[in-house]
Amino acid sequence: MDILNLIEEHYRLTELKWRKNKEIIESKTGVKKIRYWENRQLLDWHIAWRDGINHSNQVMVDRMIRTKKGEPAIQYENGWLTLHDEVSITYPIEEDIDKWALLLSQMLGYGLTVEKTIHEDVPFSIEQCLRLLPHSKKLDGVAKVVLEKSCNEAKKRVQLVKGLLKHCDKQKLPIVDKITTVQQGKQIYQLLFWVGGNEKPDVGYKGIRKFLEQWLTVHGTDGTELLLNKINDNFSLTGEQGLFLLAECLTPWELHECLDHLAVTTNSEEVYTIFDRYNQRWELSRELVDIISSWLDKKREKVAT
Repeated sequence: MDILNLIEEHYRLTELKWRKNKEIIESKTGVKKIRYWENRQLLDWHIAWRDGINHSNQVMVDRMIRTKKGEPAIQYENGWLTLHDEVSITYPIEEDIDKWALLLSQMLGYGLTVEKTIHEDVPFSIEQCLRLLPHSKKLDGVAKVVLEKSCNEAKKRVQLVKGLLKHCDKQKLPIVDKITTVQQGKQIYQLLFWVGGNEKPDVGYKGIRKFLEQWLTVHGTDGTELLLNKINDNFSLTGEQGLFLLAECLTPWELHECLDHLAVTTNSEEVYTIFDRYNQRWELSRELVDIISSWLDKKREKVAT
């Protein structure tokens, strides 16, 4: 059956037409996005995650639109199909820190309630970085020295991470839908509308780190500390969860990604684009680590006095 006919049969939607073939449809009640799913366990996780984030007059997520029978998905070919409201206006990251903080704190809070049925990603390996380092042959001497120094610093970071995680060995990591960009935040009037994904979620703070790095480039140190304070109002980051966050930000994923890309890239111009992008991310991660570490120290001092 044609997808539009299938949707019209199962959903309370009429006057359907394609805006973007097999992805975006227009209807009498607005524009909708179609997502396709092959894995039922993953689909069920995303349904529960979207339903688990509290909707308010400040923050919403793109929940699955229910069918006429109240179902969040319908069968399509060898998998399933879900419908979501499609919003095109990006919510400005420069505004409404309270809403952004509320969203992140709700993601983290719900993430601690989820049973761990998701396998964690392969952990960071400094040994793999050292194996990849000799493959960055197309870089000049200065750039190679920078990467060698980065590898030495990465070794120290890994030891710091191990030390932090010893304090958290009995604590649970949150399971969080992947965050790729702050532009997943959309605007409906004054509402922050977050567009979730359809990939395997992250175990831990990888996506939160990515968000904070993008936030830092816009708001600087003071704005990032303020965001941490606002998140902490609803989800405590001053204990083990804060150490988990710091450990994630210390983990030099950007070094591994850079070396991995350099190992398979032959174009000289692209090699230096990769290196320059890495350099910027490395400095940004250093800055973020300093901010979070300082923020945690201030919180501990406040508790002690």
